[in-house]
Amino acid sequence: IKFCSELYPDWDHELCQRVLQQFKIEKQKKIKHLSQGQMRQVSLILALAQRPEILLLDEPAANLDVVARREFLDEVLNLIREEGRTVFFSSHILSDVERIADEVGILVKGRLKISASVAELKETIKKIRFYDFLEKVEKLEISNAFNVTYLKDEILVTQQLLNHQEIENIASHYRCRYEIIDLNLEDIFV
Repeated sequence: IKFCSELYPDWDHELCQRVLQQFKIEKQKKIKHLSQGQMRQVSLILALAQRPEILLLDEPAANLDVVARREFLDEVLNLIREEGRTVFFSSHILSDVERIADEVGILVKGRLKISASVAELKETIKKIRFYDFLEKVEKLEISNAFNVTYLKDEILVTQQLLNHQEIENIASHYRCRYEIIDLNLEDIFV
């Protein structure tokens, strides 16, 4: 920490000390004697204490227990709120992303599949359950579906739902009932 602090003129010693105390890391210990989680925490401290304009975090909460992960996310949120920093946050722990992100981009095979605010994604991407079909349906024609799952007596469709009339028309055409199910970010990603 001492070595890194001398490399950055805007180093925030107060933040560094505060986060060291939050994470309960003994200052006199060498990195090689820390646990995996503590090593990750020190890396995060080194990134945060620089007070960068743009902070890139790739799986920053890996190897952290639930409490340490929350504390770290709170520190990231404080950094964003206090100083208006931009944080690019890549993680497979989508509950963390949902908790702190304003905007989300979902990559599929290296290509951007969808990009929007978390609120917009949760408001518009839904799972629609079609059921009580009067006749057997082999295939449901829905042009903008992300996923269609055919079960014994129902069909589940995940799609960006911008117009409820479209769903009503489909239910009417296939002579069935439907239910719209809200999704969290992890459900949307899957």
